[in-house]
Order: sequence, then structure tokens, then C-alpha cells
Amino acid sequence: MKVIKIELETAGIVSSVQIETENNLKIWFDVWEDRTYEDPYEEPEITGDWNKYIFKLDNSEDLKIKEFQNNSENFSECLELAINEYEKHKSFKVHGGYTISNTGGYEIELSDCGSSARVKDAWGSDNPRISEWLEIEYIIDEDSEPDEEGYKESEPVIDPDGYDIPLNMVMKVNV
Repeated sequence: MKVIKIELETAGIVSSVQIETENNLKIWFDVWEDRTYEDPYEEPEITGDWNKYIFKLDNSEDLKIKEFQNNSENFSECLELAINEYEKHKSFKVHGGYTISNTGGYEIELSDCGSSARVKDAWGSDNPRISEWLEIEYIIDEDSEPDEEGYKESEPVIDPDGYDIPLNMVMKVNV
């Protein structure tokens, strides 16, 4: 199973995830912080539940979803996926932004050691995703002139084989 789509609240916190099962069922699962028994010294528990609870008995897709949701192991696995996505979005700290065009761009989070980064769809996407930690690699600029020691210039790039974001093009965000 895997998360294929998320919905965010206005504060940028995950409220629902769409999960695709091994049988290609697409199921929505809601997730939230349970503040029922809130202790001011503890973090609230993150919990969730199925988004769909009304099924059309003459619809074969609905019956498959109902059968899937009746399995407690499926519930546990979906809850774990939803909590992971919720915590990933909640823990994301924006350090900078990278604009692709007027219609799209990314927010960037740098690791404490500065050797890796996470990338989040910031605008231009109706399904904002956060990448795993990606290594920042130094790429040699073949067009540059060698310095006095014979070395060519290099620049740090986030995920050169994927996102290909030059770190010198990321605008720092003051938080």
C-alpha cells in the first residue's frame, strides 16, 4: 500500500490521505490530533479513521472497499501510513524556496548538518508532496575556467538526477 494523494487543512496540516492498495483500490483515510484527554505536558495522540462509511450495495467497487475496511490489519496499516504523512508535513521546516515559474515552485528544508535536503511542492500542485531526505551533491561546472590549482568550479545541487535544484538558486526564508 502507498499514499498517492493528500488533502491539507488551511494550516498546511494533513487532514486526509488517499491510499492505493495492492488490489488497486483507492481509499481515503482521515487523520487528526486527538485532543480529547489533553495533558499540557504531552503531545496529543495522532489518530484516524476511514473516510468512507456509507456503501452502495449495488456497486461492486463499494463492496470491495467495505470488505477491505472490515479487516483490522488493513486499518492498522492505513493508519500508520496516514500518521507518517501527517508527521512528515507537520515536522517540515521551511528554510528556503525555489521558483520554477510563476505557476510552480518548491519549499526547501535543509538538514541540521547541511548535507541533505527535503523538497516540498509549495505551489502549482493540488497534491503537495514532501520528498525523502536527498543528498546535496557538488557538481563540477565544465564550462568554468580552472583555478590556479587546476580545479574547476563546482556548485551544490539538490538531487541532480531528479529535482536538480541548484542550491545557489534557493532563496532563504526568514522564519
